[in-house]
Amino acid sequence: MTPNTLSFTVVGVPQSITLTNSGNTVLTLQSITVGDQGFTQTNTCGSTLAPAAACTVSITVNSLGTTALNSTLTIVANDAAGTHTVALGAVAGGTLPPLSISSSSLTFPSTLLYFSSPVQTFTITNNTPYAIGFSVSLQGAAADNYMVNASCPYPLPGGQSCTEQIAFKPVIAGEHHGSLEFSSNSGSLASISLTGTGIAGTGGAVTLSPSSLSFTKFGVPAPVTVTNTGATAVAIGPISIDSNSGYTQTNNCGSSLAPQSICTIDVSATGISNSFAYIGNLTVIAGDATGTHTIPLSTPVSTAYVTPKNPMVFGSWW
Repeated sequence: MTPNTLSFTVVGVPQSITLTNSGNTVLTLQSITVGDQGFTQTNTCGSTLAPAAACTVSITVNSLGTTALNSTLTIVANDAAGTHTVALGAVAGGTLPPLSISSSSLTFPSTLLYFSSPVQTFTITNNTPYAIGFSVSLQGAAADNYMVNASCPYPLPGGQSCTEQIAFKPVIAGEHHGSLEFSSNSGSLASISLTGTGIAGTGGAVTLSPSSLSFTKFGVPAPVTVTNTGATAVAIGPISIDSNSGYTQTNNCGSSLAPQSICTIDVSATGISNSFAYIGNLTVIAGDATGTHTIPLSTPVSTAYVTPKNPMVFGSWW
């Protein structure tokens, strides 16, 4: 086995030994164990090892106490030696974990349903000299109310830092708790607790007119009128059309609509076909009780639209 000793200074970063069958007969592996619970092991060895074959045992220290840890990895096989050991040691606590996160918790301001809060950022630092590959996932019953932009490189090089962003976008009123988990194959590395409160809109009721749009020509905009029918101003959030649906929009709505006021969204079809129909949806997020307003868009198959097979060339006739 190589090496025959391992020394750990960082929690959660595995180190490996290689076990090789140098004989000419199959080696039976009876057990692979670690003596102290401060260490864990995983391996690729199975119950037998063919002649000249090798396998790997990975050992991880789970925590660093106030005193040094010492243990032994023991492998029992049916060769002449029978029992093989590797000395394991870990320094006393005080060294940094493999990953450090700049925030252990994030609290978002109260946010209207379907709107996005201001983005918050956090920094991830790899405290080891080794590259660490890790995944980022949202956990908890309220995970759907958060959005994370996981932009760090994979793996994160040793000694390097990167910055990621997260926002709160509630879909249900009330307080929402969740967590952002950072994990690798060796287990959980770090986490951030998340708290945000979603609030229902109290602005005037918003209506969209007409309730649907059907196009027979492309490039000719059709207006949709957004009306605040209430007595208080209403926040206007993102106005969007399904991606790749064959439609575009421009609008003059801004971020707020005064009481008894209107704004206009001009929707255009970007294509028309004699073989298939286009369908999509226009969605307006508003700070009223409904929150999300949607109207369907359609462009039927056009029997009048024919793609010319050959261009016509006109020349002078006089």
